[in-house]
Amino acid sequence: MDDSVRKTWELDHVQFRLSNPRWLAFLAREVLAPAAAQLGLVGASLKPHKLLLYEPGSFFARHKDSEKEPGMVGTLVVCLLSAYEGGDVRLSFHGTARKYETAPTSKYDMTALVWFGDVWHEVEELTAGFRLVLTYNLVVPTDNISRGAPSASFFSAQAETLQRALAAWSEAGCGGYNHIYYPLEHQYSETGLSLGSIKGRDAAVCQVLQHVADAAGFCVFLGSLVHRKERQEDSYEEDEESTGLDRVYTSQGGQLVIQNLNVHRMEVPYRRLGYGNDDAADSWKEPEYLGNEDSPAIFRYHHTVRYPIPTLSLPCSRS
Repeated sequence: MDDSVRKTWELDHVQFRLSNPRWLAFLAREVLAPAAAQLGLVGASLKPHKLLLYEPGSFFARHKDSEKEPGMVGTLVVCLLSAYEGGDVRLSFHGTARKYETAPTSKYDMTALVWFGDVWHEVEELTAGFRLVLTYNLVVPTDNISRGAPSASFFSAQAETLQRALAAWSEAGCGGYNHIYYPLEHQYSETGLSLGSIKGRDAAVCQVLQHVADAAGFCVFLGSLVHRKERQEDSYEEDEESTGLDRVYTSQGGQLVIQNLNVHRMEVPYRRLGYGNDDAADSWKEPEYLGNEDSPAIFRYHHTVRYPIPTLSLPCSRS
């Protein structure tokens, strides 16, 4: 091979065996699951690729990973226990660069790194010791690919579209509303609600919102949304409904004290939240007979929402 591009020792995945019976379960639970959540990938799996050994003087020049099999969207690298110095990993995409140092913990701990296939990356020269890494191909089902290829470019384009939409909404006076709410797919407990506790697709959505908020002139918060519906049995009157935020949190989990948290119907996509379906209620109270009339039946719907607020709006200035 051309050692001006890469200078490492390597074994293909069929040339070695991982004998620890707990390794695959550990990899799926502690490495793949959080990595897929952070990248917004559904149905992701790992396919073993190679075992690489870096010695003093070894390096890997700046490059992109080729698609080695159908559905491959990225690469995952696990740095195994082996003390070394140097070997910093540099990632770059669209003018943004990051450097990750794995050497400081190499003697006592493993490190996992993952990136999309269209991200440039390099491994700087090792200066001492030996860097031993397992590499895996990050693969998603091909039917997921057909709905939009997961890549850094794909998510960057989505972020740019969202930033333009938020900026246009703000310039138009926000249509008379200071908030817009995006319901998350999962429900989260109010204890410790923060960006770090969000999982699955919600994590990718929240990260994109957090990334574009400052550039578009918005603050973004997490909230516990409760919809309350009262129905008087044997009555022709319409249900009494109200929606409000029980709690509001910063992305770091700090609770805010904000008054007037009633939510207007135009601010939340009610059909998506299923408020018209009593069976979808998270809790309810049956009507009680009180003599001349029954008490109303009460249905409550709980959702966690992520919502941007223009930085000049009153709720944000109180935070």
